[in-house]
Amino acid sequence: ALLVAGHVPIQKYGREMGLQNTATIFREPVDQVVSHYRHAVAHHGFEGSLIEFSRREGIRNIQTRFLFNLDPALVGVIGITEAYRDSLELINARWGWDLRHRRKNVSNRFSPRGPEITSDERTELADLNQEDLELYQRACHVFKNSRHCLRNHISAEPKGLISSLAAGEPVRGWAFVIESDSPAEISLLLNGNPATQVVCDREVEELGHWGLPRHGRIGFEFEAPLETGDTIEITHVET
Repeated sequence: ALLVAGHVPIQKYGREMGLQNTATIFREPVDQVVSHYRHAVAHHGFEGSLIEFSRREGIRNIQTRFLFNLDPALVGVIGITEAYRDSLELINARWGWDLRHRRKNVSNRFSPRGPEITSDERTELADLNQEDLELYQRACHVFKNSRHCLRNHISAEPKGLISSLAAGEPVRGWAFVIESDSPAEISLLLNGNPATQVVCDREVEELGHWGLPRHGRIGFEFEAPLETGDTIEITHVET
């Protein structure tokens, strides 16, 4: 078996290794920038302020850039730094490993929410990293779904995304079951009532080369045009 690990953009190895054979761990974006700043000061002689550092082009929205604008649900395992033990549990369950939790490269004197970071600085960091904050919320949702499946012994973990949702238009997106080559069957609930079911076997061209089931034929479309004010929910039929 081959394991490649490091701080690298997903496109470097994701196509060759396959997204389903990939794991990545997200961190709360503001805390991540603060951590990078402290590292730059301590080890690289950076002498500017936190805000000066955070405004640099390569520092803003790092996680979005490294994920290549892909949705987190496409990745085999999504972990969350703030729930590191649970993240390791997901990774171990996914590949049958026995990775142990270790505390390393941690500086207790650098609390991520310590008094040296003002509320104004935290607000500006959030503004500068809005894309990462939205991505982090999405990653947390995917992580919670995976954890729910693991703890409820659901081996056929469904993943998906609504990519197009507008009044008067069909509902489009993609969905699949991890480690399964059979198309996922999903159900659309419109305003709380079952509306229709579809099989997710449409081609999603931009996902065809990322090692996904059926070479990216995981798309769906519900011919149920929405009206303003409608609410929808999509569920995996089997689970």
